[in-house]
Amino acid sequence: MRILESPLNRECVLDGRTMLCFAGCGYLGLQQEPSIRQAVHAAYEQQGINAGIGRSYDIQGAANAAAEQAGARFFGSETVCTVASGFVTPQIVIHLAAGQVDYIVADELAHLALGDAFLQLGLPVHRFRHRDPDDLDRLVRTHGGRPLVATDGAFATFGWVAPVVAYWQVIAARGGWLLVDEAHSVGCIGPHRRGAYDVAGLTDERVLVAATLSKAFCSFGGIIPLSHAQRGILAKKSPILRGSSESSVPALATTAASFRYLAEHPERYATMDARAAQLRAGFRALGLTVPETSMPIVTIDLGDAARTKAIATGLCERGFLVQHSFYIGAGPNGVLRHTVMASHTAEDIDRLLTAWRNLLGHSERS
Repeated sequence: MRILESPLNRECVLDGRTMLCFAGCGYLGLQQEPSIRQAVHAAYEQQGINAGIGRSYDIQGAANAAAEQAGARFFGSETVCTVASGFVTPQIVIHLAAGQVDYIVADELAHLALGDAFLQLGLPVHRFRHRDPDDLDRLVRTHGGRPLVATDGAFATFGWVAPVVAYWQVIAARGGWLLVDEAHSVGCIGPHRRGAYDVAGLTDERVLVAATLSKAFCSFGGIIPLSHAQRGILAKKSPILRGSSESSVPALATTAASFRYLAEHPERYATMDARAAQLRAGFRALGLTVPETSMPIVTIDLGDAARTKAIATGLCERGFLVQHSFYIGAGPNGVLRHTVMASHTAEDIDRLLTAWRNLLGHSERS
């Protein structure tokens, strides 16, 4: 097991070695932003590590209040709820659909967190083909009733964005609900950078959103945009929400500071988009097949396990950290998943492409 000795930003220190990093999920490159770090230190000095009081009391910590106010402004919602783990956000928000749906239909590659969320309702679960609205429509017509459709907003391995507009068209008139896990997509896509549901322009209260703070926002935990009425319902229905404490003060302070920073520096999004487009174009110029996605995830599937491992090893030897990923949807050969961050420079992308060009030439000669 290798040891990461620094933040996973544009550069990182892995086992004592400084590397140019294209791994992880820090899409907006905020991990070492000075103003955010200063805000975290100030909050810790004032409030300590946590508020030390459960949610069942009519008290909340100042750090949690600031994070939720900043989050509500970002999402344009009446309120938000922050929780200590992004993984459990679907398990919380799904309670809003309790008694309103008859069964669940989920993308076959939906995240594990959604699978755990389904247990909260105790309903039958069916799977539709990955990102296939026609197969979803077939299943809904077969089973009738009111479905809850569940999907990732963007899928972590290839960065594919779910066609949630098409899903909503299938289920809206049937009284269906939609649960979108925006773990990777929040902060990255949509006119307001709120995720796939933002891309689709969906605002119906039957569209449930679960989001994560540990990726684009360089924080930790989860966040759920809600109306005041929805939050009141969850306060009664969700065991996790009722029985848990707030997240840590440093995490909450990071969340609030990240939202504030992005409101003041919207150019960060454009930089992220430009670097990802540069890398995709560069790979295509090398003759590689690159998924077309608006996410800052650029994944190469070479279709050969040995070649993929050799390229990953060669990149590492040259000082680049790129994931040889076997995560959901990658297949048995694995893929090379590149995370593009707003903190990367155009020269960083060129250096990576040069390394790839040299390695591809070597593997072809071999």
